[in-house]
Amino acid sequence: MSGKPIGYIMPNRNISKILFISLILIAVELKGQKLYYGEPVTITASLLQSPFSEGYRETYIITEEQIKSMPVNSIAEILSVAAPLNIRTRGTGGSQSDISIRGSSFEQVVILVDGIRMNNPQTGHHNLDIPVSVSDIKRIEILPGHASSIYGADAYGGVINIITKSGSLTGTNFFVDFGSFNSVNTGIKTGFSTGHVRHSFSYQKNSSHGHTYDTDYNNQFLNYTSSVTSNKSRIALFAGLSGKNFGAANFYAPFPSREKTSSLFSKIEFTRVINPQINLSAQAYARKHNDHFVLDQSRPEWYVNDHKTYVYGLNFQINFKGRKSELALGSALIYERLVSSSLNNHSQIRSSVFAESGFKLGYMTSVNTGIRFDFQDLLGLETNPTISIKHSISKSIDFRASSGRIFRTPTFTELYYSSPANQGNADLNPETGWSFETGLDIYPSDGLKILFTFFTRKEQNRIDWIRYKDNDVWNAVNKGAARVNGFSLILDNRISDKTKLKLMYQRLFRKDIKASDYISKYDITVPDHNITVSFNQKFFEKFFNTTTIHMNINPELNNYLLVDSKFTVKIKKQNLYIIFKNLLNEKYQMIPGVIMPQRSIYAGFSYSL
Repeated sequence: MSGKPIGYIMPNRNISKILFISLILIAVELKGQKLYYGEPVTITASLLQSPFSEGYRETYIITEEQIKSMPVNSIAEILSVAAPLNIRTRGTGGSQSDISIRGSSFEQVVILVDGIRMNNPQTGHHNLDIPVSVSDIKRIEILPGHASSIYGADAYGGVINIITKSGSLTGTNFFVDFGSFNSVNTGIKTGFSTGHVRHSFSYQKNSSHGHTYDTDYNNQFLNYTSSVTSNKSRIALFAGLSGKNFGAANFYAPFPSREKTSSLFSKIEFTRVINPQINLSAQAYARKHNDHFVLDQSRPEWYVNDHKTYVYGLNFQINFKGRKSELALGSALIYERLVSSSLNNHSQIRSSVFAESGFKLGYMTSVNTGIRFDFQDLLGLETNPTISIKHSISKSIDFRASSGRIFRTPTFTELYYSSPANQGNADLNPETGWSFETGLDIYPSDGLKILFTFFTRKEQNRIDWIRYKDNDVWNAVNKGAARVNGFSLILDNRISDKTKLKLMYQRLFRKDIKASDYISKYDITVPDHNITVSFNQKFFEKFFNTTTIHMNINPELNNYLLVDSKFTVKIKKQNLYIIFKNLLNEKYQMIPGVIMPQRSIYAGFSYSL
């Protein structure tokens, strides 16, 4: 590619004025107000710290205690019942899943671990291929909608941040359970201190013979974390490895395929409180991912793909905090490299600088503005501003609205893949667009919360794999414009100290420019209606039940209703549990051609020392 960089967009004057005024207000505030220390609680929806990060956007936070009570065995299963997301699972047991937020493609979602980008530059199919098990998770934060002003490329449909326990565990926990299809899940996590340094080790293995031929899996996760904290500084280290070996029947073509992947991730993070008004943080990290795919394991020499990706990154951020305002400034640098048998060898550099400010206008209104400049050596400069507002209508009703520009760069697979059935396109342009949302947070009574959000996303240069009806080859193309409108309704009710009920509903309206002479590979997997009901009940202080009901209505693929339930008995330091999956024995697919398991049951126990 040559000439003017693709995707170059200058910020308009109004956006520049908004940002400039915001920064001036912050500077005045910092000069004139008494400043204070605040615990640096970071929220994924913002670069700012609490309380200046809260309430502007629709967000979901899934706690460790909630995860323990859920009838789940993988991160993908957690996400499918904890927020109105569309999880498209190919392999069970955490083997492989694609995530869609607000009608996005799986490439349009950013996955983070402790705030560090995990998106695989080869393909988004590997974005959840991370060395983190369910027992490692402290909480998960989900931000639907635009976030390119914070996280750059691919933060198009939303962001998921998986936050680990990072050396905070003391003692030892282990679990084991057995279930249908000869499934065995085991894990152990231990934490201890040596002087001022906290350490933790974690290991988990999930294995199964599979619910049908070529759906078996053997997945393992191992990691180590440590941290040391002083009055004003903290250093944290994470090193993890995952290995997966699973049957991939009909994953990408109607063959009994086989796939093996491994992921190595390490990071070091430094945070420091310089003085009562200035905090800084810095991160350095490295990732390596291997992907070995055999199209037909009955004749393995026929077609094999081997891919290796290497990612190295640096992040830096500094926050200036006042009583009524806060300013965050930062930069990021990423080097990505691919070594592949079918895509050849490629590399690219991503760099960015960004700023975000939050301030109060009186007692009832808060404003958040941000802007980020991303440069990628292959595609040029992208400028992404955002602005959000929050207004308290009354003590029980908050109004919020937000708008921002978004973009996504094509993956190496979309650019360079070449096979008899798939052809990449080195001339693809970045996807760009604008996203807007507005909503109400209503608190009618103690224990009851109602959230309503309307959202719309206007897209340009949407990338998809299409196949013309007179051709058998899938081609990566910029399809053109698209529009996604929708709304979500959340009702969260703590009926009593022992009973909780949560209802989540999302409705999508997609307006794609479609031609009658081609077929889209991924558009048909997005449901029109997504409904989840979660019910938690406590009995006699020691007995607990969580039941989830999840319904997807998708006229272009299939409709399905899934009911899962977990019963737990707590006896001192031991938990005994039984999990029922797909109680109604539903036959369904999340990916065309990939048959999901019917009714299954698992039983096990966990113990804490």
